[in-house]
Amino acid sequence: MRIAALRGMFQYKEKIDLNVLLQFLSDESSWVRRKVATLLGWIQMEGALPILMELSRDQDPMVRKAALFSLATLYPDESETCLMEAMTDPDRVFENG
Repeated sequence: MRIAALRGMFQYKEKIDLNVLLQFLSDESSWVRRKVATLLGWIQMEGALPILMELSRDQDPMVRKAALFSLATLYPDESETCLMEAMTDPDRVFENG
């Protein structure tokens, strides 16, 4: 249900409330957090950088990976440090695709 709500929000991206997105950062489902990271990478939305930076430090490696790809896509200069740190990620988020 939450993933469907996220998809609906991103279809009308000009009306996305960042405060609502921030609530998804602590969602118990890693799928929801991962979807936020992925969807943010598809659009250029003001205020996405801090959300993606937070998701790049998520406890789930797949959420981190999605956030890092979105960061690299939207904010190549700002994401350089995060990408370098990911090279030493104990979960090896960049191995196996």
